[in-house]
Amino acid sequence: MAAVVTSGKPLVTYVSIQVVTPSDTVDLPTPTRGILLSVAGTLKVDTNYDTGITLTVLNVGQVHPLQIKRVYATGTTATGIFAIY
Repeated sequence: MAAVVTSGKPLVTYVSIQVVTPSDTVDLPTPTRGILLSVAGTLKVDTNYDTGITLTVLNVGQVHPLQIKRVYATGTTATGIFAIY
């Protein structure tokens, strides 16, 4: 992830955005640098360090800097999920 500092605030850029299809059995190709939701709801995930975490307070339209390796179908009600790399 590249970061450029302008006016004292870092500007973060990403190299790829991919649509996520939630799955109870398949990990994402690589852990994300962030996650973006188009429609609010719960998001059940595995991070690099924890499994089966359910997130309920993620804002829509905001990149959340989370390293996620799996988004579960069961337990996820959010839609329009994008992996940020």
